[in-house]
Amino acid sequence: MYGRFADEETITTVECYLSCLKVEVCATSEAIFAKMNYFIEEHSLDWTKYKSVATNGAAAMQDSTKGIV
Repeated sequence: MYGRFADEETITTVECYLSCLKVEVCATSEAIFAKMNYFIEEHSLDWTKYKSVATNGAAAMQDSTKGIV
């Protein structure tokens, strides 16, 4: 997971590595989301401040009824 945010002090966009989450080979979108959500909550990050999500296009990420995106 990567995060991209505005640094108000330097007036730049900063991109930082947050985590590499290990998932099973045949992970479902629910399993992937659960891992992401656990990481976000464990580190007291605020989901309401997320503006967008990008993926690699995997089916579990973009399914029209059960995907993360």
